[in-house]
Amino acid sequence: MKYKRGDKIEIIWVDSSHEGGWHKEDRWDNNERGIDFKTCGYFLGKTKRTIQVVQSMETNPEPDAKRQVDAMMQIPKVAIIKIKRL
Repeated sequence: MKYKRGDKIEIIWVDSSHEGGWHKEDRWDNNERGIDFKTCGYFLGKTKRTIQVVQSMETNPEPDAKRQVDAMMQIPKVAIIKIKRL
């Protein structure tokens, strides 16, 4: 599915996790708790390796002006489980 700049999307993606301290090695057997996340925002663009979303986007820019955007998040495509248009 193709998205255009400004489309509202939800991305479900896998993050990395870390826990320090000494524990028995089987503590993490089959433990995937807390690594799947959802991010909702406005589609900004994509690169060869990432999808970019922003939290906020200006609605009425001046003619021929670039729109103001805020809080860009870039998610690696290899970490994405699902994207859906909202």
